[in-house]
Amino acid sequence: PRHGAVVIAGATNVGKTLVGLEACSSVITGNPLWGQLRPAFAGKRVLYLLGEHNIDVLQRLCYKTKLAMSDQVIVVGPEQLKLDKWLVSNGHVNPTSVAKFERWAEGCDLIVVDPLSAFVCGVDVENDNALMRLLLQTINDIATGAGAACIVLAHQGKPSIDIYGKEHTRSKYAIRGASSLEDTATHIFYMDKVT
Repeated sequence: PRHGAVVIAGATNVGKTLVGLEACSSVITGNPLWGQLRPAFAGKRVLYLLGEHNIDVLQRLCYKTKLAMSDQVIVVGPEQLKLDKWLVSNGHVNPTSVAKFERWAEGCDLIVVDPLSAFVCGVDVENDNALMRLLLQTINDIATGAGAACIVLAHQGKPSIDIYGKEHTRSKYAIRGASSLEDTATHIFYMDKVT
């Protein structure tokens, strides 16, 4: 959708970043996503906000998968974000960071945030419904202000391990940040590996 935050949640190494890059490629080139889904709009500029790893990781992934990109896909990584990557810190929105993100978002048609948890700072913040809602709403406000669509990649909750070492995954509210993220997102999709 052109407005609101689409959240894609999944476990580590399930392919969230790849899906984010595939969406960027589809929007910037106009090519159907996975050869089937035509983008709802043509994008002239895309902003990819990478909060973990570094830009080289994305470049290698694009090279390996031969995704069509253009120089209008702007990647801002931890190298540029530095301490300003925390949009929410100590329970409050950080106005300095928001102003920088708003400048980066100007003229963008799509913003990808990867991963959500990298843009908030605090103790056990991923389990704080109020702070995670505030973070997602702040990101949504930045995208809406720029007139951009928004895809947010989020980690799925880690499974619990019982006293016998067996993993148990939750069937409900599996995303980190739980119910607040599911309530705040415009759409949410869960990714999982299949055999």
